[in-house]
Amino acid sequence: MPETGNKQQAATVLGVSLRTLERYQGQWIEGIHYTYEGTKPTYNLALLRDWKANRNNKKAHQRAIEIWQRNLLSNQKKRA
Repeated sequence: MPETGNKQQAATVLGVSLRTLERYQGQWIEGIHYTYEGTKPTYNLALLRDWKANRNNKKAHQRAIEIWQRNLLSNQKKRA
């Protein structure tokens, strides 16, 4: 299960205001960087940390996304 958080936690992880967080959300991929539980967004805090560290290196961040996706339970081999 990924480390997730609400808007306030995501803003704290990134060191930005809630308004800036909302602007950044336009640069992220729904279902990867954030999802909705009802009408409230839930953020993948680990990927947001990586995004912050690699904002200017899209390839590095894409690798982090791919690693995260490979480690999802839905992508694990089923045992016989």
